[in-house]
Amino acid sequence: MKRLFVVLSLLLSTSAFSADYERVGDWLVNKEENKLTDKIDYYAMLSAKDQDVSLILRCQNNKTEAYLSMEDYMGSGYGSKVTIRTDKGKPVSQSWGIGEGGTSLFAPKATTFIKSLIGKKSLITGYSPYGKSQLVAEFNIENADIVAKEISSACGWKL
Repeated sequence: MKRLFVVLSLLLSTSAFSADYERVGDWLVNKEENKLTDKIDYYAMLSAKDQDVSLILRCQNNKTEAYLSMEDYMGSGYGSKVTIRTDKGKPVSQSWGIGEGGTSLFAPKATTFIKSLIGKKSLITGYSPYGKSQLVAEFNIENADIVAKEISSACGWKL
């Protein structure tokens, strides 16, 4: 629970955190009007079943992002290998960008990644924190279609 609060505090500004948030299945979502742009910012967070890592999908300032947020330090370089597998599909490895602070990994093509979750039930991710062996995290991504629809609407792209 402490991890959830910390991630939410970082994910959402103080004004956003005080705004309404709701559950969509296992997803925790928040919509709010951006006072600078008058557009809707949309945030969705999903905690892994078996690791202390969260999947965050968002439209913020009209920019779509998808990333993993974890406590482990990933390094300070340009990217890190992430292997993803949806349902019983074939695992695919990609280079994801390392976020500021080194504790997040950003999908290279967020809209493509989000679209790949639609209609799926599970997402398994594998990544290697700095100096450690690979960690595997599993997510129940049911209702990703609802989340994707909201993000695409907020950021103005088609599913």
